[in-house]
Amino acid sequence: MLAYTHSIEWMKSQGAPIEWLNLEPVVIEVSTSMLAQRAAHPNAGKLLIDFMLSREGQSLFKSFRRVTLRTDVEPDPPRLIKGFQRVVLRPENIGDAKAAFRAYRNILGLN
Repeated sequence: MLAYTHSIEWMKSQGAPIEWLNLEPVVIEVSTSMLAQRAAHPNAGKLLIDFMLSREGQSLFKSFRRVTLRTDVEPDPPRLIKGFQRVVLRPENIGDAKAAFRAYRNILGLN
């Protein structure tokens, strides 16, 4: 069974009698942040992205038991990824943000 380990860790913190173990490779899903080309306040968006990538921002993600992208902010618990081979889920989709954005706008009838 595949599970989001941060969800399992949250359930454990609530007293659920549950445990997980990593099987190699550990699958990682990539989340992206984007700034709209014609944003009303682009500098505010840049500041938000800068914060999300900062040590402080990644520490906030860590508090939600999420895996961080910074090597100087270990996830809680570190065993979420430490010492395991990692594979990106759907690596073919990474870098094709323009096509995804066009599809999103098309689905919503915004083209």
